Amino acid sequence: RWACSTLLSFRSCRPIGITAAAFIRVAQDSAARPDEAERRPAVSRAYYAAFHSARDFFDALGFRVPRAEAAHIYLSRRLPAARSAPELATAGNDLDTLRGYRNEADYDLVKFVSSAKSQLAVTLAARILSQLSITPNPADQSILAAGISAYETNERRESTRRS
Repeated sequence: RWACSTLLSFRSCRPIGITAAAFIRVAQDSAARPDEAERRPAVSRAYYAAFHSARDFFDALGFRVPRAEAAHIYLSRRLPAARSAPELATAGNDLDTLRGYRNEADYDLVKFVSSAKSQLAVTLAARILSQLSITPNPADQSILAAGISAYETNERRESTRRS
């Protein structure tokens, strides 16, 4: 199977096994279940739907997102760096919140995962997907990329922008 999308002004196709939207559908179904063991994966799938959407967003802007653990912090810190788009700051904060929920759901078996929390996770993830699916015009893309690059230069002392 191939997934084709137009993110920002770039049309890309790649072989896929699953999409962020598919993760959301699975999360929605699991979040509504009465059994906590079924709600916990809903939180995880919701987070990863948002995570992959954010990773694709940065890739489309021309940034190299690191792999493994570093990718999680990279994404949530750089979304707010695009100061010209306040909805991206919200997406970054939501992604950070979702990551905390996911860590609780996956690693803290003593902490109860309620139906409300699992459904909130799905709602946050869907909002992030919606915010990141808005295609800015090329001028706005340049402004977003410049804001993120400035953050990297001033705050992180690194650049992950592809030349």
